[in-house]
Amino acid sequence: MDIMPAMYLSYTVGKIELKEMMTRAQETLGDDYSELEFHRFYLETGPCTFDILNREMDECMKEYK
Repeated sequence: MDIMPAMYLSYTVGKIELKEMMTRAQETLGDDYSELEFHRFYLETGPCTFDILNREMDECMKEYK
């Protein structure tokens, strides 16, 4: 089996982007932040680019404020 280290790059970038989104949500929402609700938002948004996901998250966070 060939090992292709570059194959994992997209997963790593996605993990970093998702972690940054979680941190931003925690900082923005403070005590209103819920990890369960964050993951529910992420799964319900469905497959999309991180640009769209970030835009949707911004709109969602506005509703919480």
